[in-house]
Amino acid sequence: MLEAALRKPDLRGKARTRPHRGERDRARSGQGKLLRTVLAGVAEVERDIIRERTGDGRKRAMANGVKFGRKPKLSPFQRAEAIKRRGAGETLAAIAKSYAVDVSTIAAVRSALLRPERGPPVGFWLLIYVNYLRILTT
Repeated sequence: MLEAALRKPDLRGKARTRPHRGERDRARSGQGKLLRTVLAGVAEVERDIIRERTGDGRKRAMANGVKFGRKPKLSPFQRAEAIKRRGAGETLAAIAKSYAVDVSTIAAVRSALLRPERGPPVGFWLLIYVNYLRILTT
């Protein structure tokens, strides 16, 4: 009767695949916990191996001069020319259309030129300040 109920199709026409009560209890038993722990350990070792291999491959590629990341849409010459054209009063849309890129690409080129060189992150200065205060109070 239980087998017939499990094989009985549900509303979508698929057979039910819920485990029997005994199967659930086995998964919660000591043997089930041991099996899960062993499989988790194997998976962790496998992840470490993959991480190590990809790291080694990345180091080898860097040593061979491979550049990582997305290739720029505009060459350095095109960037300089776009900045000159924008300085001459040409619109971002016209410049972008001539290079077949989006307006945001030209705007990013311009903003990168105006952005000052980045220094240490703000958290770095906060750490320096906190340590300075700690020295003063001791």
